[in-house]
Amino acid sequence: MEIRERTDAKEVEEFLKKEIEVEVKVLETIIIGKEESKKILVKTLWEEKQEVMKNKNKLRGKRIYIDNDWTVQEQKIQKGIREIAKEERKKGYTTRVGYKKLEVGDKMYIWNENKGKLEEKFLKSSQH
Repeated sequence: MEIRERTDAKEVEEFLKKEIEVEVKVLETIIIGKEESKKILVKTLWEEKQEVMKNKNKLRGKRIYIDNDWTVQEQKIQKGIREIAKEERKKGYTTRVGYKKLEVGDKMYIWNENKGKLEEKFLKSSQH
């Protein structure tokens, strides 16, 4: 989506309906940044946001990203997790990134706030 100085709510609503097949009522749009680093902050209802987040994978392959509005610290953590996921994919593993979580193959890693790093979460085995 091309972000102009005055991208309005209606344009964002139409874009989301067309691209990720989710109907939302955009309450407000705020343009952040300049030139190549321009972003648009979109305010909507919590339930509608959840639907957008569930369907944002339909944008895969396009240079458009939908993300949560996180604190600077949360952004750094998520960036680090995405970088690890990228390296693991280069090694041939399947990865999935979540909020302060990373799945690599059949292993799950969770961010430990106290230690400031990802730690493997041991899942209970269903086998006896």
